[in-house]
Amino acid sequence: MEIISYVLDGASVHFLQIWIIPAKQGIAPSYEQKNFTERRKAGSLTLVASPNGRDDSLTIHQDAEMYVLDLTSGQTYSYPLRSERMAWVQIARGMVTLNQKTFKQGDGASINREDALEFSADSVAEILIFDLAR
Repeated sequence: MEIISYVLDGASVHFLQIWIIPAKQGIAPSYEQKNFTERRKAGSLTLVASPNGRDDSLTIHQDAEMYVLDLTSGQTYSYPLRSERMAWVQIARGMVTLNQKTFKQGDGASINREDALEFSADSVAEILIFDLAR
């Protein structure tokens, strides 16, 4: 994952570039771009990538799902994690407590052998959750 921030015409831009390696070799490289702004709501989870493009998400060739969790200050959210799964969490914006540890913008965490991801926002936060095969 590459994180790029720069200023363009006085406006700050925050850019995340994420590469997901396909499950099989020989798949032609592809690129998709979709706007999820209207689907995203505070306190809710938005699916943005999945193996089959479910719910109009981006299609990826991997046993993985990527979500954006939007929280306002003081909001909490519990994401259940199945026993055969693990997660990578990336804090894109804000400050959150995740399973009793504090994380800030730019921080990431690998989560294994937990029943759930318990989030509590200390500020307005954008969180990326990668639900991955173990």
